[in-house]
Amino acid sequence: MFFVERQGKRLGEWPASAFMGDTSEFEVLIGDLEGDGSRELVVANFDGASCGLGVQYWTISIFSDPEFQTFHAPLTFVVEDYHTFGSFVSEASGVDILQTRWLYSEDPKRQRSTGMYLVGQWWKYKSGGLVPVQNRQLIGRRLLESFESEMGKTIGDALEPYIWLSSPKADVFKVDPLIQSKKNSVIGGEI
Repeated sequence: MFFVERQGKRLGEWPASAFMGDTSEFEVLIGDLEGDGSRELVVANFDGASCGLGVQYWTISIFSDPEFQTFHAPLTFVVEDYHTFGSFVSEASGVDILQTRWLYSEDPKRQRSTGMYLVGQWWKYKSGGLVPVQNRQLIGRRLLESFESEMGKTIGDALEPYIWLSSPKADVFKVDPLIQSKKNSVIGGEI
């Protein structure tokens, strides 16, 4: 658990994951995510990593009141492959949040068979929630040898995964592969 305390008094708590019983890695950030002059507190908690590809799983918690005048549970969401400035990207209108996940998906260009993609979706933090960024598309990179090599050279870069998905090799997804449906066949009948 994470705890918020002031002068020995517990103000609130929220769940955290630990890897193999150790204290997991976490990062605390403070900044104006909305671009409205008030700051938010962000806690990024490393939950674990996969064997093989080495996907890192992180839970991000955002508090609208970093002073904790009144404790409210944070907005919490999960990302796969996180880094400070590669997940929270400064823009003139505040900060865009890049939420990433690895998915097995059809090729958005329909030129290859299905494959593994790192997919990124852009969000804005607004009024305690996340809303999609209107002028940014759902993007992804197919896991190919060239992409694996690029990831190996940039692991630990403060701009990952943003640098991976801002490459000209990134594909635009018209439909979110997580929710796309594929109709294999239609069978008539009565229920």
